[in-house]
Amino acid sequence: MYEQGFCNSRFALPWSLFTAIMQLRGRSIDKFKTPPLVRFARRSYPAISRASATRTGACTSIPQEPPGPKRSPGTKPSPPRTRPARQQKPRSPRITRVPPSPRAPNMPAALEAATLEGELDVLVNEKSTETLLRDGSGDVTAVLLDETEALQFAGQLVRLSVEAGGEGDGATTDQDSAATTRSSTTVGDEQSSKAHHRRRRRLQTSPVRAKIIESFGFASKDAPKDAPSGARNITSVVFLLSFCGWNNLFTAASFRDFWLNGPDTPPTARTVQNYWSFCSQGATRMTNATQLIFEVSLPCEGTYGGRSYDFAKKCDSSLELYAWMDLADDYVQNTLGQNISSVKQRIAVLPYEVNQNCFWAGMGSVGCSGSRCYTWINGRYSQDPSTYVHELGHNLGLQHSGRVGVAYEYADSSCTMGQGRTCYNTPNMWRLGWLSPVPGGDLNGTTFEVGRPRRFILPGQNKSPQSFIRIDPTWVLKGTESKSLTSTPAPVFYVSLRTQEPPFENLSPATNRATNSYMRSVQQAMLNTDNEFRTSQTYGLLIQVNSLSASNATVTVCRYSGESEYQASTNSCSDGRDNDCDGLMLSVASEVEQPSKLPPWIIIIIV
Repeated sequence: MYEQGFCNSRFALPWSLFTAIMQLRGRSIDKFKTPPLVRFARRSYPAISRASATRTGACTSIPQEPPGPKRSPGTKPSPPRTRPARQQKPRSPRITRVPPSPRAPNMPAALEAATLEGELDVLVNEKSTETLLRDGSGDVTAVLLDETEALQFAGQLVRLSVEAGGEGDGATTDQDSAATTRSSTTVGDEQSSKAHHRRRRRLQTSPVRAKIIESFGFASKDAPKDAPSGARNITSVVFLLSFCGWNNLFTAASFRDFWLNGPDTPPTARTVQNYWSFCSQGATRMTNATQLIFEVSLPCEGTYGGRSYDFAKKCDSSLELYAWMDLADDYVQNTLGQNISSVKQRIAVLPYEVNQNCFWAGMGSVGCSGSRCYTWINGRYSQDPSTYVHELGHNLGLQHSGRVGVAYEYADSSCTMGQGRTCYNTPNMWRLGWLSPVPGGDLNGTTFEVGRPRRFILPGQNKSPQSFIRIDPTWVLKGTESKSLTSTPAPVFYVSLRTQEPPFENLSPATNRATNSYMRSVQQAMLNTDNEFRTSQTYGLLIQVNSLSASNATVTVCRYSGESEYQASTNSCSDGRDNDCDGLMLSVASEVEQPSKLPPWIIIIIV
């Protein structure tokens, strides 16, 4: 270890190096003691003779030049002696090694583009709601959006602003580094050129957090006529997929028997065609001509959208799901030579074995206003017609139905969009345009006064297209509520009669059921004879079942303004109204039939 110590304007050399230099120059080092540290004056490097050392590390004085001869007063000083310039040998130019530029680091978290453009798909299953963006080349990016916002823009061409630092910012990158915005279409034009369609980008599984900043309208020019509005034909392409040595449970012939009616099929046969016809009362139609069914075998492994898929091991919503659809579409159109491009609805029926990777019974895109709407059916559940009606309900724009206090959003057993093997519930039937209220049964703040009970006779939901009571409590609105395309400012109440009607209406009744969520129906209560349901005073509604039979129900609804007849600062006791709805209920008509052994249920649902 060298001892520490410095002299002004000096620097240190190791002793061994000092002695070596002195010996090379033929100088004696006897006069120097062996110090641990040697220091040199800051002059030119060859001035070794001016060195001095000390054993303790303290610096000694450096010998100065001997003084010159004294001069007499008045004499001019002799000019200073000058040392001849030292002859330096020419040196070869120094080669400076420039370190190589560092390699650009892989930055999966850095976004190449500030915005993304494409068609927005919202996929729903019993586990989750996922939002994906499809660009014109078919590439898919998983994005994180607010669910209400995503559902509002499902099927539309949108521009997204990518939020830096959000979850899953390992965003997609494009091979075209000059592009700052990825686009599926140019506004006003059709989808981009074939060259753009072939352009691929590296995709990743983690979603990108984003926000919708602009919408260019629905991706399909036929969106308005495709919206649910009563009578409609269902046109579908069905892919019966097999891969990885896993064969589909259906052949094209056996699936057609399960899916459609033959010439001699009775209306009670449990086909999907009969299911639609019964629940919609003939408003929705499926025929052999509108259903295109294909058996398709796909490679087990391969590349799709720049990513490697493995159908035997994975079931990724942004990769395998779209690969199944697009590869099957390519096979049917290019190998079988069948032009199916005009059909928007695609249904993929998967092999039974995918159940080990796909942890859902089915998956469906919400709405069919985009260029495509998709349904995937897990092979384990592919022989249950209600699975298809549920997922195709998503294609019609419907959401799940649950009940209060239960996290499982399928908990409503009175609706196919819940866990019921039934028809859709009343609000969903009303949304689809299949049902309307009974005459006089569409109530609101103008048509439904406080203390004026109203009596209705309701037929069964599936017996008449006019079969329920709808109560919109506009009296609670203050006029300051913000407008929304996806929800009402106050919950709307639906009152309907549901009865057991196998094979398509298989009710599992329970009482006091309800749930609340965006665009999801709310099962508020299930009532039998002499039961009543009273809302909070905020809405002030009383609904009482006077009688039930196998074919109809008598129901009285009343709007109250307080918990007692007396209302402060009013003449409520003498105004001729039942302001608390406590007794002015209409008596039960004698001609009403007696309840059947399987009692029907009055179901109260809000949305």
